[in-house]
Amino acid sequence: MQTQTIALALGLLSTILVGCGSSNAPAPMPEDDTTAYVRGEHRLGTPLQSDLAFAGTHIFVGQGSFGAGTESIQRRGHGGLLETAVSGLNSIGGMAYDSESGTLYFTDNAGDFPGAITGDTVYALPDALSANNVNAADLEILPSGSIPFAAQVIVMDAETLLVSDAGGPPGLGGVISVDLATGTFAYLIEGLEYAAGISVLPEGNLLVGNVDGNFVGFVLEYTAEGTPVDAGGSAIGGIELSGAADQVLNQRGSLLVTGGSAPDFSSSIVVSVDQDGMPSTIAEGFQFSLGIDIDTPSGQIGIVDSCFPEGCPEITLLTPTNRMTGLGMDAEDCQAAFWGGTPHSPQGNVWRCRDGEIDCDRDREENGSCTFEVGACLRLADPNDSTCTPENTSSVAVRRSPRVDPDGLFLAMQLRVDAIIPGNEAACSGSTIVEVDKGKKVEISMEVLTVDGTTDTDSLTLRCR
Repeated sequence: MQTQTIALALGLLSTILVGCGSSNAPAPMPEDDTTAYVRGEHRLGTPLQSDLAFAGTHIFVGQGSFGAGTESIQRRGHGGLLETAVSGLNSIGGMAYDSESGTLYFTDNAGDFPGAITGDTVYALPDALSANNVNAADLEILPSGSIPFAAQVIVMDAETLLVSDAGGPPGLGGVISVDLATGTFAYLIEGLEYAAGISVLPEGNLLVGNVDGNFVGFVLEYTAEGTPVDAGGSAIGGIELSGAADQVLNQRGSLLVTGGSAPDFSSSIVVSVDQDGMPSTIAEGFQFSLGIDIDTPSGQIGIVDSCFPEGCPEITLLTPTNRMTGLGMDAEDCQAAFWGGTPHSPQGNVWRCRDGEIDCDRDREENGSCTFEVGACLRLADPNDSTCTPENTSSVAVRRSPRVDPDGLFLAMQLRVDAIIPGNEAACSGSTIVEVDKGKKVEISMEVLTVDGTTDTDSLTLRCR
């Protein structure tokens, strides 16, 4: 990446949705913090399908309409460039990006569609960040037809994938373990119906989504060997939900689950199930919330809405306030904050990273610099600060040190922040790539003036080690 490169062009504008607090959140988050989100969207202008996966400064997402070879996987890069990574798919089930190997794994579950030349199996796309329009038939891990109802996929380790099989009732679904070294597979868990998302708890147990024949959703817990955990497991295991499609664990240990329904069935929802097993709705208004993933450094959540009859053209984004930099307990602190982050210090005003560190260096390469992604949010109704009332924004000034000339990167950052000044609801700007040389730092400041005369000044230091 080059210093002047601009990152994902994310258009974000919506109200904050307040979810549940966490009483036993892992460090470095404050344990009594309440999770809230700024909702926005990443519009791609093409019908999206099934699932997505964050990959550094890129996003992979399914695209197209159901049919023989009519779906593809698109890669959205920095600067907004949309490229076809994989073509020739019929009905994408799920996807997962492995940052260690640079491989994108994905499934297709319509190999029996008339005219299809591949499908009902799991695939691997190596060098996924540079791959260009590769035919899916050339990427099969298992022969076509091996998994007739292949759904979600996760990476267990360098040699093992887990794939959910949504075979349906009575008990025809399950979870399949795929051996990448031998290209063989075996059922790890059997007796499910519409098996869905899979997550791995820190202690190694599996959380598996399942929808039964009455279309009631459950999250079930198993050992890594596939044995049901009936007692002594997490409080999440065994919980009943209004639906279950995909899922992901956030840094706090809460399980985010798509595919549910509002109580009045007016829309599909996304719920967060905390470590005490308590669910709460964090987003609603979908036709059918399906794929979900989390960007590790920022905690930002991406959701694919499976709209009918054509896919929706945007990814829904939820940016968490408890991972922002600049919020505090002063009376003006809710007017602005930075998002982008690093998991090492999400609330401090210093983001630290080591060159090549997967969790924070977004180019994931040991190349003498760290790649950060930085955006700004305005008018934040912070649930942890009742002393601050968000006000309409009059102006924002973004500055950096050391200064460079010409400074196209920060001009772009200023323009992205200017784009969200209009309005009276919480909004987050698109993000900008900032590269910091190893052993150096870059300081960013943002001064916000509200229409009522309140000034909120925030600073951010990016350090590369």
